[in-house]
Amino acid sequence: MTSADAPARSPVGVVVLNWNQAALTLRCVAGLFAPGRAVRPDVLVIDNGSSPADVAALAAGLPQGCRLIRNPRNLGFAGGMNVGTRDALRRGYDFVWLLNNDAFPAVDCLPRLLAALDADSTLGSVTPALFGED
Repeated sequence: MTSADAPARSPVGVVVLNWNQAALTLRCVAGLFAPGRAVRPDVLVIDNGSSPADVAALAAGLPQGCRLIRNPRNLGFAGGMNVGTRDALRRGYDFVWLLNNDAFPAVDCLPRLLAALDADSTLGSVTPALFGED
């Protein structure tokens, strides 16, 4: 495959944190790859020192193309997300989306966030409205 044939890298690196909740994390990640998504982000799952069984379930269930970084211990929410953010910045993403593993964004969520950033160069960050599943 030539570079002209290769799919374009997403401008967005999504960081999802897992700690002993593989099933929930897998559901969150699967939603990012659902049909109808206009923007397909690159997804990095940070495992924050989960049990061996949870890590095995997570690794076996992640969609192709997702990356997994395992922290040897639980670094807490900020510590785990910082690991993912540093990785995304090293990889040169234009944007980093920190996504809770219990979040299930609507199909148009990411394009709308990107549109808001494009429309106003003074914005440094954006967030969607958050609602409970019920």
